[in-house]
Order: sequence, then C-alpha cells, then structure tokens
Amino acid sequence: GKLTSANVKTLLNRVRHQRGYTFADKALTLANQQLFTKKAGMRIAVKKVLLVLMHGRQTTHKGPATPLNRAAQGLKDKGVEIWALGVGDEVSRAELIDVASDLDKVITVGSFGAMKGIVDEVVIGACKGNVEMRWCVAFSTLPTKEK
Repeated sequence: GKLTSANVKTLLNRVRHQRGYTFADKALTLANQQLFTKKAGMRIAVKKVLLVLMHGRQTTHKGPATPLNRAAQGLKDKGVEIWALGVGDEVSRAELIDVASDLDKVITVGSFGAMKGIVDEVVIGACKGNVEMRWCVAFSTLPTKEK
C-alpha cells in the first residue's frame, strides 16, 4: 500500500514494548536478505524505505554480533533509505547514526507513546516522490533474565 501518515500511525499504535535484548544487526540482515529482494517484490524504480526501531543498545554479549554500520551497508547499497528511530534513554545515538542513511534520518523520542508525535516528520521526509511500501514488523527478543 501507499505510505501515509495514517498507515504509519496505525502500525505504530500496534507496537508494544518488548522487554529483552536488542538484535538490530539480525533485523537488518533479515531485511536485506528477505524483504528487500527481487524475490520479495523489490523493484529498482520504486523508492525503498526502512524504519528501524531500537529501544536499547545493540546486544553484543549473546553470541556473534555484526557491527551495525556493516549490517546496514547491504541495504544502503541497494538504495534503501534507512530511518533509525530510538525510543527511551537506553538507546545509543552512535548506533542510530551507524544504522541510518544519514543524520537527517536519526530520530529519538522519550517513550513508545511519543512515537506518534514524529510520524508526520518521518512520512513527509520519506515520501519525497512516489513511495510504495509493504510492511513487516518483526520482533526478535529473548528474556532478560538468565535461566
């Protein structure tokens, strides 16, 4: 469907804070290998936009981790415009910068509820030209308590 402020607000209203680890590198790899591919319907002439939502620092102590700038590079090489949205006070601005296409695509908010206030900014920035988008929301979390 078309990328509109109403569509984004609807999706953001469905996002709930998931406690656990932050595996942004794995999310970026998944997006590169499964979402932004010709097999998944990616077309060269259509603008490609990815919104990465992070609520904490990248988890690096639970197995191999890929540096975020390297994890995002494959998407950037395909022309995907990456917006990095940090939620809360546990987010690393440096990590958001590593993920985003450029500094103008880095946004931070204090809480999940505050995300609704930045939707218009993201949609206006992302919708320069005709943008067709398919949505995928994926969570990969593990419990924070060790067993």
